[in-house]
This record gives sequence, structure tokens and C-alpha cells, in this order.
Amino acid sequence: MSEEPDETIEPADEVELMRDGENLLVVGSSKRAVEGFMRSAGLLERARVITSQQLVPMLRTASEVTQTIADDVAESGLWVRLTGESAQAIKEFGLTETDVPGVAYAMAGRPGDIKQWLKISTSTGARLTNPGMLSGVAGGLAQAASQAEAEQLRALLESLDAKIDKVLRGQRDEVLGPLRGVERHLRSAQTFLRIQGEVDTQEWDKIAGAPQRIREIQSTAVEKLRGVAADMEQHKRVGDLDAHLPELKKQVELWVGVIARCFTALDEFSALELEHTAMIAPSKLDAKRRAIQEDRQEAIIELSDGVADLMGQMTASAESANKNVVGHPKKSPRVLGTIKESRGSVKNLYDALGLEIDWDDITAKQWRAALLEVEQVKNALAEGGSVTWEKGKPVLKGSPSQE
Repeated sequence: MSEEPDETIEPADEVELMRDGENLLVVGSSKRAVEGFMRSAGLLERARVITSQQLVPMLRTASEVTQTIADDVAESGLWVRLTGESAQAIKEFGLTETDVPGVAYAMAGRPGDIKQWLKISTSTGARLTNPGMLSGVAGGLAQAASQAEAEQLRALLESLDAKIDKVLRGQRDEVLGPLRGVERHLRSAQTFLRIQGEVDTQEWDKIAGAPQRIREIQSTAVEKLRGVAADMEQHKRVGDLDAHLPELKKQVELWVGVIARCFTALDEFSALELEHTAMIAPSKLDAKRRAIQEDRQEAIIELSDGVADLMGQMTASAESANKNVVGHPKKSPRVLGTIKESRGSVKNLYDALGLEIDWDDITAKQWRAALLEVEQVKNALAEGGSVTWEKGKPVLKGSPSQE
């Protein structure tokens, strides 16, 4: 989207902000008002549209809401997954908690300079103040976020799959065998949803147990990353690292790809689960949405546990190589380059998951201190924040505790 200033925005334009913990939706009197706000907050470049097709099924929770109102929200609405930085950017708007658990709301006044948006008000024209509407739109926003994340993960998978040789492909396929059946049933359910507008009981029964099977495969892949870290630890000398790291790098790419594929399947299931809940039990949509978010946080914590082992060992190996540049003027740079590429694979996964990490100056101790502190990670994610590093220390970004 263009970041060029729009001088034609009228002073009367208003926008409404709705945050569900991980995502922010902005709707307004016009698309240009919404873009003006997003631009002022530095969010426009990453903003995505939300469609009426994503909203309508969720709005069964609001009986008075019609297709026309859903179209109106979709026509102007843009949403963005919040990072620590963007969560800080919107904090000053004073979003307040609503009657819908986990959902905060505000209405802001005049576009332009970010400071000119700070007047929070109420309006008879507000679209999102009704609890039923808030609940339904939050469900649609969660579904859109799951679908967008799955799309980013599929793009990552394409690049990783291209690097896998025949031997590693055999290892991957052996682990992924059970997942292929799950993916097939997910595609079938998506087809039924597209054609008949719902996932019937017969189709739902085929995928209801999918998360457990996906998680088992994901846990196996995380353990494989720990195994790579253990293998790396066995090679202390620069010459040994130079000889073995290329193969270990391939292993990292392999298991990062498996993890990405598992997250993709979980995202696709979550989107279907929200749709199914809105159909059969709309009053439980909020609880389902919050449960999905918490389940995702648990998956991130499990991943970060394994990544902490791997990144800590990579840091130790890099430090060893750095101390032996004089004795190994060719091998040491190769070791550092291979480690950098391996870290890049992990970083790409975190980027696709919308997680921020400062990858430039970290130690094994810092990884464990921040990533393995379960409550800290949960709170950071729930508040749209992140664990990052400043001056060599772990800092929680985007959390009220940092005010």
C-alpha cells in the first residue's frame, strides 16, 4: 500500500480501533480515513484487508447485523498483527476493555499527525460498540490472522523444501506421514465450506482430533532441533565444526520446515474451528477464540524451548570460531557463515509467526532467561508484545509493565 500522505482526508473522519490481544482492526467512515490513521501510526505497510466473507459467518452472534453492515466494515477495514513496536504505537490511544473478554476498543478523532488522533470519543455512528458485533468481528479477525499466517508459512515452506536433498526428504516424509492424512481432511473440509457454506458434522468428525496429531509431529521436530544442538556441542574444534556444520545446517532447515508445516496445519484448523463454532454454538465463539490464542501461545513456548538450546549452542560455537580466526583464517569464517545461515532459517520461521527477536547480540544465557520464562512469554504474546534485547539484556516490549 502507498505510504504517500493523503491531504484530502476530511477533519470529520473518525476511525474505530478494536484489539483482540494479538491483532488490531481499524474501521472508519472511509478507507482513506483508515489508511490515514494506519500511516500515522506506522502500520500501513503491514496492513491487510478483511473481507465480508471472513466476517459474515462470525456475525451470527449479532442477530441484528446484516450482510450490508459486514460489507460496510470490510469496505473500510484494515487489520494488522501487532508486534512489540506497533503495540507501543497504539497504546497511547487508550483502548478500553469491553464486555467481550479479551477485546479492547476506542474511537479516535482527526487524522494527520499521530498526536491529532488522541481524542477518544463515542459516536452514534460507531460500528463496533455492540457486544454481539464485537464478538463476531473478533472471531473474523482471529480467522483472518490464522489464514494470513498460514499463507506466510507456506511461502517459507516453498523456499525450505527446495533445499532438501533426497536423504533428508526421506527423513522428513517418515515424520510427516501422519500429517498428510490430516492435511487431506483439512482440504476436504475447506472444500465443503466453500461449496456448501458450512462444515457439516460428518466432515468435522474427520478433523476434530487433528490438533493432537499435529502437535505430536511438531514436538518430534522440536526434539530434533535439540538433537542438532547436542550434535553441535560434540564438535569443539574449529576443524570439526567446519566439517560437520554444513550437514547440521541442512538438519536445521529440515526440522524448521516440519515445524512450519505443523503451524500451517494448526492455523488452517483454527480457521475452520472458528467457523464451525460460529455455526453450531455462536454463544461460545469468544471462549473458542481465546482458547485458540492460548493454545497457540503454548505451541510458541514449546518451540522457543527447543530453539533456546539450538541458538545457545550456535552462539557458543560462533564464539569458539571467533577465538580461532588466526589459527583457522579460512575455516573460522566458513563456520560463522554456516551458523549465520542456520540462524536465518530459524529467524524466517519466527518472522512468519509474527514474533520479534533481536538476533544480533544474544547469548545462550539470555535465550534461556527470556524464552523459557513461561509467564513472561505468555504475557508478551497476550499483550501483543515480544521479547527483544537492548544493550545485551532481555526486555519485554509492548507490555503495560513497561510503562
